[in-house]
Amino acid sequence: VILERCAAGHHSIIEYSSADSSQSIHQTRMSAPKGPKLELIEATETTIDVAFEPISPIASYELQWKPYEQDWSKMTSTPVQGSGNKVKTQAHNLEPGMTYCVRLCCISGGSKGEPGPELIIDTEQVGCTPKQKSG
Repeated sequence: VILERCAAGHHSIIEYSSADSSQSIHQTRMSAPKGPKLELIEATETTIDVAFEPISPIASYELQWKPYEQDWSKMTSTPVQGSGNKVKTQAHNLEPGMTYCVRLCCISGGSKGEPGPELIIDTEQVGCTPKQKSG
């Protein structure tokens, strides 16, 4: 049996029979891998910016987030495209001063992989005083 990698999420299994020298080819769809670990870049009042190292050959991901106390069934998500170097993305439309869970899933061949590790992040509180300008 020989396993050949054909394309992202697809493999061909070629079986050889020594008795009659025949071969049969079966294509299988491998499930998407577990999502990569997220790295926090910045949290503002309404956004959380994160980055991750893409997993080759996966180029499609889904960023998911939810308030800490809610179930993942009520999450918000956004598609993310990226390959090669570090990819940056953002959870948006968040409430100030709340705690959120953020995670990433790989998408391959129409299937969604297991989520990667969760980041638990607080958004900034609404400021009452203007920010100082650096000069």
